[in-house]
Amino acid sequence: MPSSWTIAKGVARTVRGVSDVALRAGAYVAQGQDLRRGRRAAASGVLAPGDPSPPPGAADCYDYRGVAVRRELAPLMNGEFSLGHWLDPRRGPRDAIGLPRQVLTRHVAVVGPTGAGKSASILVPWTATALRAGASVVAVDPGGDLLAGVAALRRHAGALGARVATWDYTAPASSVSWDWLAALHGDDELAAASEALLGRLRPGDAQLPLRQRDDRTLRGLLEVVRATRRGATIADLLATLQDQQALVRARAAVAGSAGARRLAEVAGLPAHEYGPAVSTVVDALDALDRPDVRAVTDQRDLELERLFDVPTLLVVVAPRNGGRTSETLASLMLSQVGRVLARRSGGGAGSQVLLLVDEAPRLGRRVDLEALLSVSRRASASVCLAAQDVADFGDERTRSRVLDGCGTCVALPSASDASARYFANRLGQRQQAAVGVATTTGAVAPQRSVTRSSAASPVLGVRELTDPPWGPRTAVVHVSTVVGRPILVDLTRRELP
Repeated sequence: MPSSWTIAKGVARTVRGVSDVALRAGAYVAQGQDLRRGRRAAASGVLAPGDPSPPPGAADCYDYRGVAVRRELAPLMNGEFSLGHWLDPRRGPRDAIGLPRQVLTRHVAVVGPTGAGKSASILVPWTATALRAGASVVAVDPGGDLLAGVAALRRHAGALGARVATWDYTAPASSVSWDWLAALHGDDELAAASEALLGRLRPGDAQLPLRQRDDRTLRGLLEVVRATRRGATIADLLATLQDQQALVRARAAVAGSAGARRLAEVAGLPAHEYGPAVSTVVDALDALDRPDVRAVTDQRDLELERLFDVPTLLVVVAPRNGGRTSETLASLMLSQVGRVLARRSGGGAGSQVLLLVDEAPRLGRRVDLEALLSVSRRASASVCLAAQDVADFGDERTRSRVLDGCGTCVALPSASDASARYFANRLGQRQQAAVGVATTTGAVAPQRSVTRSSAASPVLGVRELTDPPWGPRTAVVHVSTVVGRPILVDLTRRELP
């Protein structure tokens, strides 16, 4: 007869066996439930945070499991600068959210094609918000969209507590005038003006030595003519540069100065070589030697040093069809505003400042946008760069340097592969569990089992970024400084419960 100890061990083995069977059965049931839940979620067309992976053969669907959920959005619930409404992948648009002022000082990039709503949904509302808060706004407007949007703000400028001005060479009668030549006080301003007129020097450019000579020539010309001719104009610069003997005389009048030294190379050239040597600088100045430009640059209505003493809205109109003239004038203004901000490093006196630059890549050839972001941050100013496509910023290294300098990126739906790849890389990857069904051949009949695995996948894929299922006013927002995961927003202006 077995002992009581032997009986007890047998009972324990039996209990363990029953328990193991029960656990395996429970696990299989749970896995089966995951399969069913994954299949149902895929059938809805959209996977949301918390959804399990769909099994093989499930319906094709969008995968938004990596986006932020409501509890992560507390820092944005009372933000002043509207980002529309947070979009729940299951329930649609819900709470209104926005960027707080301190987050905006880490800068913003907005990327989306023409007609996507950049101006109506972001640039114009942010202009109104900034002015109501007592800040100043400088906006570069290439298509007139911003100007049309702020027309109502201009009618109510008194209520907003801001003075309003437009710098627009296409409409001189209603434009303020800015004597940019008189505003060049130091070497930094001269360097910025030279970049705006000639374009930025690019390391590795096969023509770099000639480009550097052009830069020295223009900077020397600006210094010498301003020193020898009171109230100098573009016409004075051209007249001096196109006559080698006039240049020699002007240089001799300020012998020993930095400007004279910069002109030494071209001033000493043989006569037959002089014309070709200065032709690039002549062409750059000639683009501004026209009546409509002179009408908005020959007076000192606008003093940049005093621009931010009180809240001010300055709209710089830079029409897309204006070619080099339009780009040069907008770049001159933006680069010199940057120099003013550099002198206000640490905040300084006066109003807070918001720079809105639509179609920013157009000006990136003439303004160092990366440096502008850095200078503005030190001055506690905010910059919003808008673009149609990240590829417009240049090669991958250049666009990364500029866009990575923005703490917040807003991606509107776009067919651009470059934009989608940039944002997908910016958002990174996440570990995602996958569920499958494996079939093995048993002694009697095939056996099916649920398998689990884990793999790295993009937080958001290309399709999720370029073609969201909620319409063209859907955007993906990445606020890297306060919310780790991307946020879905609906930028359609609406009242929601």
